[in-house]
Amino acid sequence: MTDDDMVRWLSQDDPDLVLSALAEVGAQREREPSEEVVRACVELFFHDDPDVRHDAVAAIALHWGVRDSAGALVSMLAGEQDDYVLEVVIRALGRLGREHSDLLSVVGPALARGALPGSIPENLRKLAYVEALSLYERADVASRVAVALDPASTILDEAWLRQLAGLAKD
Repeated sequence: MTDDDMVRWLSQDDPDLVLSALAEVGAQREREPSEEVVRACVELFFHDDPDVRHDAVAAIALHWGVRDSAGALVSMLAGEQDDYVLEVVIRALGRLGREHSDLLSVVGPALARGALPGSIPENLRKLAYVEALSLYERADVASRVAVALDPASTILDEAWLRQLAGLAKD
């Protein structure tokens, strides 16, 4: 399938067709998606259907780690209402921050804001917290697994989160 064909599939009105195209983007192993395909997928981050949003993030940001998706992901973290989508957004932001150190100044504070009380559901706040910790080498893989298995046992360092989010009181 050519890039033009893929962009056409990603631009369909039928969510099932779009989901099929996103599955193809996410299944690709040999070459990264073109700029046109990335742009089409990032536009889908704001689609009406949460399954489309989820799969677009999973394909472009989580699977491929496309750095140009960071700004849209930060916007999604601040406004997304679907927990299924939020989880993949948080994981994708963590991946981008770990793989692209130049994004730390954007990704770290966004994850910190997401982890603060009142922002998103408790289990996802804790996931955002552990992803933020891992960006600054304050959490290892075992910690990331532990929060996934038992989020209730994770205690948040809210002072550190406020500082990272730029909300610390002087």
